[in-house]
Amino acid sequence: MKLPEVGALVSSIVVYLRENDAGTGFFRLASSLGLLTPRPSGDQRLDFWANQVKATYDYYASR
Repeated sequence: MKLPEVGALVSSIVVYLRENDAGTGFFRLASSLGLLTPRPSGDQRLDFWANQVKATYDYYASR
């Protein structure tokens, strides 16, 4: 599934084991794609991740 089709990184719904976080690789990918600033603050990471999860669920819920 491509980003433009879903409008989000579908990997946002994958979290570290026993953690409530997407992990550094997810945020590095988002930065490399220009979706997130390099070295984002904790609040920026949380907001971005939450928006990506919501967009992913919204896309698949409408199917």
